[in-house]
Amino acid sequence: MKNFENRGKYEQIKNQAKEKQITAVQYIHSITRFEAEAALFRCEVFESFDQPKELYPANPKYLKLYEDNNGICREELIKKFQRFIIDEGLVQRQFSAKAYYYDSYQFFARNKAMPAKYEAVQEAEFIELPNYNI
Repeated sequence: MKNFENRGKYEQIKNQAKEKQITAVQYIHSITRFEAEAALFRCEVFESFDQPKELYPANPKYLKLYEDNNGICREELIKKFQRFIIDEGLVQRQFSAKAYYYDSYQFFARNKAMPAKYEAVQEAEFIELPNYNI
């Protein structure tokens, strides 16, 4: 839900990168901010369901970060999530988030092609569903 809500912001940042109106650092900061907001939102929603921690569907380190820092203000919590994403976050479960977002910026700014390693993972995870004629 939060990523859907931020969809317009993602498009705006991507377009700013295409027009070279922002730097790679600004791009990474903006995208990781959106991701941090979304991660915090997932933690808040999960907590509201009062489920066992083992059932948390995302990276369990996010939930731990949320629980360990639940007493601080929302803005500081978002900054902690953002720092975690920059330092330790993974994209497609294996690539450094920081490197991925830098490569994305380079691609959108038309400085270089997107590395093939990202595409290979996406193709490997593609699931083809049977064609049911219903």
